[in-house]
Amino acid sequence: MNRIAPNGRSGVAQLEDGFAGDVLVPGDEAFDATRRVHNGMIDRRPAAIARCVGSADVADALAFALDRDLEVAVRGGGHNVAGVLSAMTA
Repeated sequence: MNRIAPNGRSGVAQLEDGFAGDVLVPGDEAFDATRRVHNGMIDRRPAAIARCVGSADVADALAFALDRDLEVAVRGGGHNVAGVLSAMTA
């Protein structure tokens, strides 16, 4: 399920407008390092990663994902063996 435009960056332009944190898509320099989880056996490839700075960013990222029927996973600074803590996945 990937409902972000194939050209990536333009697909997240609406989210980036007014977003205080970073929005990363495949091809961005920091994307691969940011998507990694502690367990090296887990290799998720999200459509986008929203690195939220505050509650407004969280609300905007969730609204963006819900509007596009994207799966969402939250990473709050920890990790778990299942590897389900990527920022936003699709």
